[in-house]
Amino acid sequence: MIIHHVPFRPLGIATPTTAFVEGETLILNDQRIDLSQIPDGMTLPMSAIGHELFAGPVTRRNGEIELTLKLAVNAGAPAYMWQNGRLQVSAGPVPFPVEPIDPPNHSAKPVEDLSDV
Repeated sequence: MIIHHVPFRPLGIATPTTAFVEGETLILNDQRIDLSQIPDGMTLPMSAIGHELFAGPVTRRNGEIELTLKLAVNAGAPAYMWQNGRLQVSAGPVPFPVEPIDPPNHSAKPVEDLSDV
């Protein structure tokens, strides 16, 4: 399965997109989408899929399914998150780029002098 991804900025905080390929089924954010019924050389319009993360039609060429998904990106994300991409996945998780997770800011407080008076 060839999966193109295009970034978009949602309102609020971006929820990471998760996808998993299982045969000709795409599991997108825990929703199963069976693409096995698309005949070779045909295109299924985006409106027929009915999922908000699809950014275009789904086609099957030479037996391979090709589609485009939207990838939610936060406003302050690094530049690489704002680039379109193309992934080829035969099975398993789709390795979308991910935003780095900032470690929590733990500022050390000085320990007060506890010496005897």
